[in-house]
Amino acid sequence: MWTVPDADELDFSLTGLPEKLIRELEISSTDILEKNIIKVLEMGGGTLPINKVMIGLYRLTTDIHKRTTIANKLYRMSKRGILASVRGKKGVFTIYTQFPQE
Repeated sequence: MWTVPDADELDFSLTGLPEKLIRELEISSTDILEKNIIKVLEMGGGTLPINKVMIGLYRLTTDIHKRTTIANKLYRMSKRGILASVRGKKGVFTIYTQFPQE
């Protein structure tokens, strides 16, 4: 008999979904860019400068983005608490928004 899995057991990622379903989900290009930025930061160890984020985005998607577009997106994501700007390092962002107390 088939049972309904708990929500935490379901895979809600877009990986492996048919293109037709993805189009129906109405996912904006902004949402996709944010997801890809987070993926690049995770793959890069969690903290990267803008240049490496741009290189990672290209390697991941083969899309070429303007530096100002990526810088603005990183800034807006940090203001929303999705990312954090590394204090004292210009243009470096991290997925770690909370650091342990020293």
